[in-house]
Amino acid sequence: MSRAVVVAVFFVSLFSGIARAGDAPDAVVNGFHAALTDAMTHGAELGCKGRVAKLEPVIVKAFDLPFIASHILRKRWEKMTSEQRSAFTTTLKDLTVETYAGNFSRPGTRFEIVETKEVSATRKQVRTRLIPAHDEPVSLDYFLQKSGEDWKIINVIANGVSDLALRSSQYDKVFEDSGFDGLMSKLHKQIQADLAAC
Repeated sequence: MSRAVVVAVFFVSLFSGIARAGDAPDAVVNGFHAALTDAMTHGAELGCKGRVAKLEPVIVKAFDLPFIASHILRKRWEKMTSEQRSAFTTTLKDLTVETYAGNFSRPGTRFEIVETKEVSATRKQVRTRLIPAHDEPVSLDYFLQKSGEDWKIINVIANGVSDLALRSSQYDKVFEDSGFDGLMSKLHKQIQADLAAC
């Protein structure tokens, strides 16, 4: 699997990168891509902490992190305490932000929207392409659902690989083997490793 696919699976200014209430699905994706482009364009001067600070509010706004967290651990979610659910959602947010901040740090990659398709009355698919400077393009399909008045990203499929399904399978295996504390420990170690490499 190429670096571009790995980057995509994990998946302009800060102002323009934050989706406004009621934005159409393609505008939400465009805003997210604009924030990534800005982070790449100014990656060196921002540094890791600067990219994290720039991307975090955009990701929190664009992604339905509580839904994603509950779906990833759906086999365990109902039996988890509210404190565990909150801790996992926060850790998932931190990991997502660190991953994007680390992988989108240099200029050269661009994005283009291909089309927006209706999945249902409350879900849309925005088909895009990630085009690296020195690698093959990657198809990125964003799936969004209505959350109040906002459209939010609930899954990203890169070249046919579902981020949601991948994380669900991996995290459930760790949960089965090591319990909730073991999963959290593994995710925190991954965040620290991402920060060190960022």
